[in-house]
Amino acid sequence: DNPQRKLFPGMTAYVTIPVASAKNVLKIPNAALRFKPDLSAKELRALYRKAGIPEEGDAADSSHSAKTAPDGATSISKRETRIIWKLVSGNTLMPVSVKSGITDHTDTELLQVVNGSLKAGDAVVTGVEQDHGGEKTPRGPGHP
Repeated sequence: DNPQRKLFPGMTAYVTIPVASAKNVLKIPNAALRFKPDLSAKELRALYRKAGIPEEGDAADSSHSAKTAPDGATSISKRETRIIWKLVSGNTLMPVSVKSGITDHTDTELLQVVNGSLKAGDAVVTGVEQDHGGEKTPRGPGHP
């Protein structure tokens, strides 16, 4: 119904329907879940090994996987384990394997740290800042 005639034909209305909520949780910026450092495969493997993350951890970076239902339909489901990168000792990157929860499309709930350590206040990397000399510096305003 439009009794006050505020909506005209052809106008678009956006609604939000909450389907889940979480309180008192650590949040990870979604940009941190998408970040992948510009390192060689050998360097990535060494960092994963140092953090105790299995080699297939590289595949866990993808946020979705296709699954086929018994009726033959394909659905997209979130993977449980993700790799995020945190800054330690200034400019050193350390991978952390986490299980992610629900998202509001800006931040995602941190359900569990699988490998590595992450606590409230740790700096997670969301991108790389490049200075005028071509030097790349990890940047990460994101704090879980």
